[in-house]
Amino acid sequence: MVFDQTRISKLKAQICELPDEKSARFIKQYGLSPYQAELLTETKEMADFFEQCLTLKVKQSLTPETVANWLINKKPDIRQTVPAELVRQIVVSKEVTAVNEQELEKIIEEVLAENPKAIEDYKKGKTAALGFLIGQAVKKLGPQTDRAAITQKLQESINSRS
Repeated sequence: MVFDQTRISKLKAQICELPDEKSARFIKQYGLSPYQAELLTETKEMADFFEQCLTLKVKQSLTPETVANWLINKKPDIRQTVPAELVRQIVVSKEVTAVNEQELEKIIEEVLAENPKAIEDYKKGKTAALGFLIGQAVKKLGPQTDRAAITQKLQESINSRS
């Protein structure tokens, strides 16, 4: 039996995208790493769920990598979750909570009072000490707190001390 090119093209169009082809497309189209693309294309359901989430992400300004990482690391049950709900969960987790200035100053002063050695270390040039202090403030304020505001206030408070 001999098939002409038209017949072959029609047959190809009827076949679902194979995992290796889909993985290559995810790398090229979405900028995913080969590892991410491989994990997302292990099953057709996961690959389809990922792409359904991406159709919603445009409104939410999420990157394909953020959605991919969430699916790979959090491992949601895609049979129990709809894409819109997953996208909502990702957006909520990414939201930064503003903190009022007085509360921020109070927490920063507590953190600095509790960690004088970290202040000394930071003043001696150990920048990791600032990261430690930021972590302590985040523990008190919550993980969704604006870290830029914490960092700025910590630096101002440390620099204003002699």
